[in-house]
Amino acid sequence: MRHALLLATLLGAASLAPATARPVSEEDQRLQTQRQDPSYGDRQLQGQRSSGSGQSQSQSVTINGAPVGPSGRAGPEGAGAARPAERAAPSASAYELGVLRAIKDSITNWNDAAAANGYSGWDDDSPCRGWTGVHCDRDGNIVELIIVCTQPPCFSGSLTPTYANLSRLTKLDLYTSNLSGPLPEGWAQPGVFSALSFLRLSFNNASGSLPAAWGNPGAFPKLRSLFLNNNNLTGELPAAWGQPGAFPSLELLFLGDNNFEGSLPGAWGASGAFPRLSLLSAISNRLTGSLPTEWGGDDAFPQLQDLILMDNRISGPLPSGWGSSGAWKNLTGLLVAFNEISGSLPPEWGGPGAFPALGDLYLHRNRLTGSLPQSWGQPGALPNLRWLSAFDNQLSGSLPSSWGGPSPLVLPNLRNLFLSNNNFSGSLPVDWGRPNAFPQLRNLDLSANSALVGPLPDNWGLSSAFPSLQQLRLHNCSLRGELPGSWGGPGALDSLSLLTLQGNQLSGSIPPTWAQRAAFGNPELVVVVRPGNEGLCGSSPEGVTLVSAENSTVPGMGGASTTSATDGFGSLPLLMAAGDLPPSFWTYAAGAGDGAGAGAGAGAGGRASSAGPGTSGGSSAGQGGPGGNTGAQQGGGGRSYRGGVGAGGSNRGGGGTGTSSSGAGVLNTVQLPNCS
Repeated sequence: MRHALLLATLLGAASLAPATARPVSEEDQRLQTQRQDPSYGDRQLQGQRSSGSGQSQSQSVTINGAPVGPSGRAGPEGAGAARPAERAAPSASAYELGVLRAIKDSITNWNDAAAANGYSGWDDDSPCRGWTGVHCDRDGNIVELIIVCTQPPCFSGSLTPTYANLSRLTKLDLYTSNLSGPLPEGWAQPGVFSALSFLRLSFNNASGSLPAAWGNPGAFPKLRSLFLNNNNLTGELPAAWGQPGAFPSLELLFLGDNNFEGSLPGAWGASGAFPRLSLLSAISNRLTGSLPTEWGGDDAFPQLQDLILMDNRISGPLPSGWGSSGAWKNLTGLLVAFNEISGSLPPEWGGPGAFPALGDLYLHRNRLTGSLPQSWGQPGALPNLRWLSAFDNQLSGSLPSSWGGPSPLVLPNLRNLFLSNNNFSGSLPVDWGRPNAFPQLRNLDLSANSALVGPLPDNWGLSSAFPSLQQLRLHNCSLRGELPGSWGGPGALDSLSLLTLQGNQLSGSIPPTWAQRAAFGNPELVVVVRPGNEGLCGSSPEGVTLVSAENSTVPGMGGASTTSATDGFGSLPLLMAAGDLPPSFWTYAAGAGDGAGAGAGAGAGGRASSAGPGTSGGSSAGQGGPGGNTGAQQGGGGRSYRGGVGAGGSNRGGGGTGTSSSGAGVLNTVQLPNCS
């Protein structure tokens, strides 16, 4: 029974279900957790469509305040429900009625797709009076057009220039259909889409290059959100989009999961370019070249919070100039993992004033060399850094003692440090166990660094050391010596729940002092001791479970033969339970509401494009989807964890679950030989 309860804890009570959704590559959206898109006029209150039990009622989506679902019938808030008295619906002009009919005619399978997706009303002459997806202002002008797919068959047709004839549109949403063809250059003509603030073409079959004309001064003057991700777009990112006057209002730009090539345009970092942009994602393309030095200028991207360039072919060094005191004043997330970046980590990035807001830094799976900069551990350096992942590189040298400085000003907010599968050498730094060192650190992974030697430091078990540490991963190194009795003393590592030691040469008995953990009310501790450590002996103290990585399928456990640093993100359910997953790792359906997502995720960090820090060796299977397997992409809350366990958020969306290739989460406990 104790082991069953422990397993439930490790799995975070996450329910697992098969992923049946249309795959969603990492749309990498910090969007929904950090801020809501103000351009959504019909955003529902958070949780409005969730039941009291916390399960998502995701069988319908809400368009213009009326739930519609795969059956095409209105939900309890639909036309049959009692509503407060409201003024009579306005009438659209004959011209705009004709435009809508032309748009309908351009969709080759309208009848079948409309029936599957609950669209009604498009056969009469009153688009402002109940046409699904059409919203008018008080004067009868059509201001919102939403043609989205929740169930196959999806809407098929061409991206016709006709849409631009709806000159008063503030929102055009053509999400997840089969619309094809080039992006219409005419959409950028002066006076066209002069009020448009939201344009989403994600998950279609748009092809060709990005029109340079879309960056002309005067084009899209009020556009705040532009979603072009998950199409078949090609060519280079146009430098013209960075000219002064281009996209003066743009805040969110999603370009991921296309086939863009060439270098990142230096002109995008020029003074005056993208003055309001807060998120730029170009994940999973074929971009090459180096990171532009111009992007680190004092006037570049003055409002940018998230720069997401993972899973490309970017090479060259990390620009040292990006660490100047005037650069990146608002940047909270820099994600450049899964590229071909080489060279050393710039000491300048730890200089005074560098990256004052940076919280998440993803450098894993590149070709970085050299040592960890001592300057990154100086007081005041990277003051807001929460998440640093640099696993799967060729970093070397000793772990810097300065990172464990006695001052609480050294990396005061760091919660997750993943350095596995590098070439670090020497012993574990004693200074990392100093009082006030790493006060917020929850997850430390130094595994698969075969040149890390020596004993486990006694002072890491002091009552003031690592007060928040939940997972400590030291497997597949060359550690020797005995397990420190101090690690079980009063206040020692009292938040620790997972310790991986397999693949080392540790010896001696399990310290009886570790039994005090249960008496102090500490969480039960899982210690992975096999394979390897043949010299360990003795019984398992109360509150401690000894486990073998062989045949254990808890995510991130890893075996002795497993050196992949995808283990570096540890037990994902525990991270979820701790609320410590960075927002940028969640995949959202990017829908219009907050409460009804049900995305489904699966996979285990297979190929690079799945960008997944899940369990070792998996596939790149489904990553959530437009509404997951219950059809609710308008809800936007369905999310999956790329390359690992998908999970419905308890605080947003509710319900969307996924599976991990690691199986059902089996713990293989072991019995050590008696000590002679």
